[in-house]
Amino acid sequence: MSNENDFEPGDAISLFYVYFGILLFLPYTIVLILLSTPSQLGWFAYHPPLLALAFGALAHGITVLQPTSRPESVTPALATHQIFVGFLGVPLLVTAASLQYLHKENLSIDHFTSWHGLIGATTALAIVVQAAFGGLLGAGIVSRKYYRAHRLSGYVIFSLASLAFTLGGLFSTFVVSRTWSATRFIAYGLGPLSVWGGLVTRARPKKLQ
Repeated sequence: MSNENDFEPGDAISLFYVYFGILLFLPYTIVLILLSTPSQLGWFAYHPPLLALAFGALAHGITVLQPTSRPESVTPALATHQIFVGFLGVPLLVTAASLQYLHKENLSIDHFTSWHGLIGATTALAIVVQAAFGGLLGAGIVSRKYYRAHRLSGYVIFSLASLAFTLGGLFSTFVVSRTWSATRFIAYGLGPLSVWGGLVTRARPKKLQ
């Protein structure tokens, strides 16, 4: 995908932080659900792991496209970006949010009563709009001059997604009641922060101007 000539000093360590962060929260989330008798959790059992998978897919989809500047590297990287963001990340996120909504409806629990829920729902909607706009750009329906705006808004939205994911992992009753503070902080404090930091430090300012 990315040509080695596209890489700049510091890219390797930033890339390490992205995938290191994913390794901190993804296996932890899956194991947490498996050890929590998922058959008794209803639709909620799918919410945390699907969110973790969505967050990881979105991060990878952004990562592969960040350093590209040459036509021979942009085309395959863009295809991978579309797969991981449009066909994996967004559907996983929408499914996770929908199942959580259904779970609360079944139990007559109020919606959007936490910052995780409020920011998460807002971010999910923004990501769907962002992905749709990206599809229009890729199809040539919208002028390429809006690519910079798409990139910049993407970083803003991913930052909000990182915050929502962190809040859910650190403060939700489900996670707090089933985990130790130290491991929870490593998985959901350091994990998303590592991913976010890796992505931000790999950003190309010239692509955002």
